[in-house]
Order: sequence, then structure tokens, then C-alpha cells
Amino acid sequence: MNRRTLDWLFAGTLPLLLGLLALPKDVPAAALPWHEPEGAITLLLADFNDKTVGQPIGSGGAAVGEPTYIDAGVSAVVEQPVGVNRVLALEADMLQSAGGAVFKLLGGTEIEEGLAVMSVALAFPSLCSFNLYVRESDSSAQNFTTLVLSNNGTISANDENGPAGQIGNYSAGQILRISIEHDLDAGTYDVLLNDTLLLDDRAHGVVGEGIGKFMMKFEFAQPPTRVLIDNVVVEASVLPDRIFAAGFEASNPF
Repeated sequence: MNRRTLDWLFAGTLPLLLGLLALPKDVPAAALPWHEPEGAITLLLADFNDKTVGQPIGSGGAAVGEPTYIDAGVSAVVEQPVGVNRVLALEADMLQSAGGAVFKLLGGTEIEEGLAVMSVALAFPSLCSFNLYVRESDSSAQNFTTLVLSNNGTISANDENGPAGQIGNYSAGQILRISIEHDLDAGTYDVLLNDTLLLDDRAHGVVGEGIGKFMMKFEFAQPPTRVLIDNVVVEASVLPDRIFAAGFEASNPF
């Protein structure tokens, strides 16, 4: 998208040690900052900093910075190594189908126009098969974007128009700051990894639907299957009408 009218990437640099959070918790590391972008409308912000360490995450939704639900067979526990903000640890063992965390937007709304940016920070102690999905709110029929992180270290993308092919690579122990940036008026999206553009102006092929769900799931599980998640954020440039109907304030709700 020939803009970047909104610079909505994570501010600051996440330390490499975050990728090793599966190791002993006395390893020191820096915090995981998130700086709210000026002028954006935040419809989801889950940084887990107000959650209880050692407890499973709740499913109260965007209003309380939590997933809408966690799939059966998946453990989702809040962790906090020394010197690090709280993160969500997803683990699974021998899943028969895709499973993980589903995040919906505030008030169950959908973004239907303007720009929509989905951002997340991930760290994998070891390679596994893990996908990110951008979908409509009430079902998963419309494939705005699917990012496939394979257990061979490749990253590929597909959408309603079909496969985009391999777009990048990742490594165990690496911090992955992923941003999926949709221009809903143009019907295109970009994918960035650690501020590097991997996919530019890709047409997704979805017509007449809005973005309402950001999912992150293990494609299949065989030990070890573990990922650390932080700063799950969805922002829009245009306030969805449904927010007014739901009684939320027009300004940033967080």
C-alpha cells in the first residue's frame, strides 16, 4: 500500500532473550514496550500485564485484554520471567487439528473500511507449525490473510486469492514482530517482519466482508509445541459503526 500513512509497528527493540523464555526464569531481560500510535483507533490490546502470573488466561475478550476463547487441548498460561513484562505462553501436545487462541475485536465489531493493522510479538523456543489468521468476526469463511510458520523455518502466506508462496524465514529464539496491514478500500495487504516488508500490496480477494478476528494456532502438535505471545494489537483508521451501537466511546477505548 503506497502510504505508510500510519506507522503502526512495535516501538523499540525486543531483546533476543525473550525468544528463550522457555529456559530458566532467572535469565534477565528487558521489558516489552508497546507505544500506542497517534491517531489510531485501538479495537484490541492484549499485553497481559494486568493478568495473574501462573494462571490460565481468561476468555473475557477485547474489553479486558483477553482472547475470546482458547481451543480445547491448548494450555494458555500467563508467565513473567525476571525483568520481562507478562506474556502468554501457549502450549499443546498431539492436537488432532489446529488449536490455539482466538481474539475478537471490541464489541464484536468488524473493520470494513480504511486501514486495519494486526500486530503481535512471537517467540518460539523451537520451530513448530504455527499459523496466524485474519478473518471476519462470526465465522472463518473469508480468508483475508493466513500466515503459515512451518516447522522447517519458512513463512508463507495465502488468502482468498490462493497461495502467495514463501515470503520469509524465521528461527527458534528469534523475536518475531509481525504486522499484517490491510487497506480495506483497496482490497490489499502488506506483511512485515521486524520492520522488514515481506509482502507488498497483495490482493486478498475478499469482497463485502470486514475484519473482526485475529487468531493464532498450532497447525498440528508434536512436542515441543510452545510459543510466547505479547502485544496482540488490532487498530483501525476508521471507527466502525458498530462501536457506537455497542455503547463504547468513539475515542481509543483503552
